[in-house]
Amino acid sequence: MESSSLKKIPLGLVLAIPPFNYPVSMVVSEIVPALIADNSLVLKPHTQGSVAALHMNCFHLAGFPEGLISCITGKGDIGIGISKKAGMIPLQMEIGGKSIGCF
Repeated sequence: MESSSLKKIPLGLVLAIPPFNYPVSMVVSEIVPALIADNSLVLKPHTQGSVAALHMNCFHLAGFPEGLISCITGKGDIGIGISKKAGMIPLQMEIGGKSIGCF
């Protein structure tokens, strides 16, 4: 009996916009799945949690290549604006508390 094989195909660049609550754990929960799937990551933290995200240099200190995780700050767009700009690119967004929007 042949076992089915699973292929891991990276998306390339992933944009992660975690919410403001629990800034460290929410940022890590965005970073880890992207890295496991061999993607690079642009992290845009919430304005109130950006300091915690900027201190995520622990990945670089652990030997990850520089530029694998980039962090940008500033005022961001809302989910609908992001989905319109993305066009046909698949998105998964955490849109407040308990909702996850898949577009």
